[in-house]
Amino acid sequence: MTDSLEQRFTGLEELVKPLLPLPGRVTDLETFAGPGQNEALSENIAEFRGETNGHFTEVKKKLKEVGAVQDQQTGLLHRHARMLDDALLFIGRTRDDLKEFRIEMTDFKTEVTAEITGLKGTLAEILDRLPPKAA
Repeated sequence: MTDSLEQRFTGLEELVKPLLPLPGRVTDLETFAGPGQNEALSENIAEFRGETNGHFTEVKKKLKEVGAVQDQQTGLLHRHARMLDDALLFIGRTRDDLKEFRIEMTDFKTEVTAEITGLKGTLAEILDRLPPKAA
C-alpha cells in the first residue's frame, strides 16, 4: 500500500516539528554568479583592502613607537653596561691597591717592631750605665 503525497507530507511535518525552528529566513542570499556579481565582489575587495591598509597603517605607527622606545632602552642598557664595566675596573684597581697597602703596612710593622726592639735594648743599656739612685 502506497501513501498519497498528502499523507507523506503530513508525516514529514510531524517528523520535523520537534526540530528547532530556523532563527530567520534568508532574504538576501548573494551568490557569485549572475550579472553584477563581479562588480560587487570587486567593490567588497576594494573596501576590505582599504580597511586592512588602514589597520596596517595603525600597526606600523605603533611598531614605530615601540621601536623608538626600544632604541631608547637599548641606549640606556649600553650606558649602564659601560658604567658597570667602569665600576668593576675601579673595584679591581682598588683591590690591587689594598693588597699593596697591606704589604706596605706589614713591612712598616716589621720595621717599627725592629726599631722599638733595638730602642728597648739601647735604653736598657743606658739605664744599666747610670749610677744607682740615691735614696
